[in-house]
Amino acid sequence: MSKNRGILNYKISLKYILLFLYLNFFIIILFGAAVNHGVAKGKFSDTFIIRSIVLISSLPSLTVNYLNCGIFENVQSCFKLGNAGLEFFTEKTGKGNFFADKPIGLTHFTKSSEDLEGYLLIPLYFLDEKKTKIQLVDINTKKIINTWDSDINKINSQSLIDRNLSNLERDSNQSRYQYFNPLLFDDGSIVVNSDSPLIKIDKCSKLVWQVDELFHHASNFDHNGNIWTPTTKIPGNFLKFNINYYDDEITNIEAKNGKKLYQKSVTEILVENNLINLITNSYEGNDPIHLNDIEPVLNESEFWKKGDVFLSLRNLSMIILFRPSENKLVWYKQGPWRHQHDIDIIDNETIAVYDNNTDLKPEFIKADPQSKHNDVLFYNFASKQITNPYGKLFYKHNIRSKTGSLFTVLSNKDIFVEETDYSRLLRGNTDGSVKWEFIWDAKINWARFLNEKKYNKIIETLYKTECP
Repeated sequence: MSKNRGILNYKISLKYILLFLYLNFFIIILFGAAVNHGVAKGKFSDTFIIRSIVLISSLPSLTVNYLNCGIFENVQSCFKLGNAGLEFFTEKTGKGNFFADKPIGLTHFTKSSEDLEGYLLIPLYFLDEKKTKIQLVDINTKKIINTWDSDINKINSQSLIDRNLSNLERDSNQSRYQYFNPLLFDDGSIVVNSDSPLIKIDKCSKLVWQVDELFHHASNFDHNGNIWTPTTKIPGNFLKFNINYYDDEITNIEAKNGKKLYQKSVTEILVENNLINLITNSYEGNDPIHLNDIEPVLNESEFWKKGDVFLSLRNLSMIILFRPSENKLVWYKQGPWRHQHDIDIIDNETIAVYDNNTDLKPEFIKADPQSKHNDVLFYNFASKQITNPYGKLFYKHNIRSKTGSLFTVLSNKDIFVEETDYSRLLRGNTDGSVKWEFIWDAKINWARFLNEKKYNKIIETLYKTECP
């Protein structure tokens, strides 16, 4: 007991207490600086020490993720750690949520040849091979017409992009490249990205050209046959907002040679139209815009001009109609969609929007079958009315992806849908019936439905293709 009293009564000099506090304060500053350097992908961000510090800083959020995932979902499929977490030390598996009780691949629910027309262009992650490949599939026969499987590591080695801006060898290597939203050309070549440089590969998967900027999400042809696709500058000209600010841009690329024809910051569009308060007054973080789709206008209308573009700004739940030729914001609307993806022009006065219908923070995908389902909402510019013609289909089949996803309305008013978070593709109608369904056991990255009549010549070319 006397020894314990001696310890308790021991007096520590004030100068040692101050020295201890000073050293701790200094260590905290160094630790914070190291975390910031790692997250910002600084010069030494890929070293073991910096990666370890970033991982340690992520432990509180990882713990919260674990607790939430343990309640709502299978932990392995729900754990999405990002580059600031365990992905520094482990490979991305590509394994996501999927329907374990359903057969993998295409299942037909009709014998109608008309309902089975068309092709699927699908980026699929193969768990056994630990990589993504693109497959072109005949919906009717279920045959694989062509496969694109490039040597991504070799393509990355030819890129001159600053590795402090994007570490391709780490983040977009062969096992992690996603072939996002492949865009098919008449000669069988394809344009893709993976939050990385934009690349064009030929029908035998050889590199045609590469554009060294950070491209992401969807790519679409304009009326000239060139490509609209999002890019990002970090922090761009808006360091005052956040040191890692994602300044999304709309970028037009010449399809033949990859030349940049046009580029405009979405943040600048908001500033120039007195809408910057949507970011500065209501958003905290580095990704307030999150541009995920650029839909080019191909035909004239009372409400838009050929050459205009519709923009989907997910984190603002906002759709914009922008006219690059006049640097003019023509129209915008926030909601009723929430964290939407994919815009399509339906007719001369109507657009449709994939409404993910999420909560404000859609980090976790709950397994609750009663959770909110997605919708495709139609907005008519003449009547200013919102309709939901496929609501029965989305409700009946519980289509509920919190992120990603897309659709295509077909000529007979059927709809093609990708439910990205659950690796499901399907064709259905307004009555709620499904004509066919494609299920995969790993990640799908924005597939495309290809109309049979429009793409028959390309299909014939690919059938005859013999690659070395």
